[in-house]
Amino acid sequence: MLSAREMSKPAPRKPVRVHVASLRSQSDVFWVTPERFAAAAARHPDVGPRVEVDFSWDFDGFAEAIADVDVLIGWRFPQDDLASLAPRLKWIQLTGAGLEHLQPLDWLPRGVALTTNSGAHAPKAAEFAATAILMLNNNLPFFATNQRDARWEKAFSTGIEGKTLAIIGVGSMGGAAA
Repeated sequence: MLSAREMSKPAPRKPVRVHVASLRSQSDVFWVTPERFAAAAARHPDVGPRVEVDFSWDFDGFAEAIADVDVLIGWRFPQDDLASLAPRLKWIQLTGAGLEHLQPLDWLPRGVALTTNSGAHAPKAAEFAATAILMLNNNLPFFATNQRDARWEKAFSTGIEGKTLAIIGVGSMGGAAA
């Protein structure tokens, strides 16, 4: 017979099954490798142990791997008949910010959430914008062209303080740049 304490314990949760579909043709910054996944799981010790994950590269074994998953992580993957290939699928997480390459979304199984990494690139975009602004203000394209052409011409620039810049579009990346 179970004690009151044992009866009050919640039933153990079924692990969340995750499949990561990576592409070697993408920059490795977008790869979710076993090492990166393990590092992320270690940062979240209350969640990590409840996740079972497997990996595929370039769609090798993709159809078999997604047969019993709850979550699919990737950028590009076969979309044909996804609902029947992955009947437990509840969530697709893209490794990039956009989803225009998946349009139209008529392939997306009913009830499956599709999320992106929108905003993840904002800090990097802000750094790039600052670099580009300083380079343009200080005539770096002029100097790079002259260096390439083995030509020496003087050029002077002024500091950036007090100048005005217009940013068109202030989503997560434009906002970070601003």
